[in-house]
Parts: sequence; structure tokens; C-alpha cells
Amino acid sequence: MKIRSLIAAGMACLTVSSAVLAELPDGSKGNPLRVLMVPADTGTNDITQDYKPVFDGITKNYGIHFDVKAGNSYAAVVEGMCNDQADIAWFGASTYGEAYNRCGVDLLAVDVKKGDSSYYSGIFVKKGSGINEISDLKGHSVAFGSTSFTSSFNFPVAMIIAAGIDPVKDLDKVIVAGSHSASLAALAEGKVDAAAASYNSFGKAVKKGAI
Repeated sequence: MKIRSLIAAGMACLTVSSAVLAELPDGSKGNPLRVLMVPADTGTNDITQDYKPVFDGITKNYGIHFDVKAGNSYAAVVEGMCNDQADIAWFGASTYGEAYNRCGVDLLAVDVKKGDSSYYSGIFVKKGSGINEISDLKGHSVAFGSTSFTSSFNFPVAMIIAAGIDPVKDLDKVIVAGSHSASLAALAEGKVDAAAASYNSFGKAVKKGAI
């Protein structure tokens, strides 16, 4: 009786284990791979819709299915990857570095457009401002996106330091606006003398008439 009970218990464990394994995301239609996207300034208000054609194309050509969601913040997407809430995440370079240091994520792929995987970071000023070089920013106010953003914080700060300016001591005022578009809006509204953002976000702001 005891042996039968043990065998039954063992079979139950095997059944549960098999069921758990069957539910693991494997890219099938029933168990799609979980994708988390960092929030970003994109063509629409929903980054998942902007990238939907990419994932739909992979599904169509390779039969791999995805459950794509947007995180509330960059930090939330890093947490999601490190706490097994996602199988794939879309990061900027700096956030990838954070995730790598935190839990050892692997680089799977990079965005490529017309054979080029680079993208650009800029510091923008109004025409006639008298600010023609980054070194001219000394004593002026600057808006940045978010401390997690590669192209509207990390690289602009690096450029400012490379120009011999201490961002803490030499800038009149610093605003961390929270996004590329909010940084550019601060410039357009006259709240700052310069704004850091990606070229992509700047182009979209121009198209929308925000600048």
C-alpha cells in the first residue's frame, strides 16, 4: 500500500512537472515569448504598435509567437527581465548595461536601418540663442530626458563633460523632464536654453509641429 502510494505520489509529481514545462514560453501560439518594451517617444502613443510589424513579420516567416507589452518605466523593464517576467526586452544601450550588470542578460540583436545600427544624440538650442558650441552652454540651463536614457541623458552629459563643463557646477539649471519629447517641449516653451534628445525624437517633434 505504501509503495503504491509512493508511486502514485511520484506520478503526480511527474505530471505537475510536465504541466509546468508545457506552460513555459516557447514561442508557440499557446505559449508565446514574453516581450517587454521600454517606454519611448515613437510614432504613436503605444510603442507596441510601432514595433508590431516587426514581431508580426517574425511570426509570419518563422512561426515564433510573441506577447508584446510596454513597461511603465525603464527600471520596470529591467526588473521584469531580472525577475523572469519577460523572455526578451528592448533596451537602449545604457539600460542594457544596467540589466547586464544586474542579472547578466544576453545581447540577442540590435536595431538596424539601411545597414546601420547607430543612432544619434543631440543637444538642441533655439536659433539666435548665441549658443554655437557645447562649451557655450556654461551658465545656461539644459533639459534632459531621463537618467536611464542613452541619447537624452548619458551621451549629452558625456558631451558636456568632454567640452570642459561640469554639469553640476557650471550649468545654471538642469531639468530632468522624463522623456525626449518633454525635454524638447521645455526648450520650445522657453523653460531652458538647451534640450537633450535623440535625433529621432527631434524629427518627430518637428513633424508634429511641436518645434
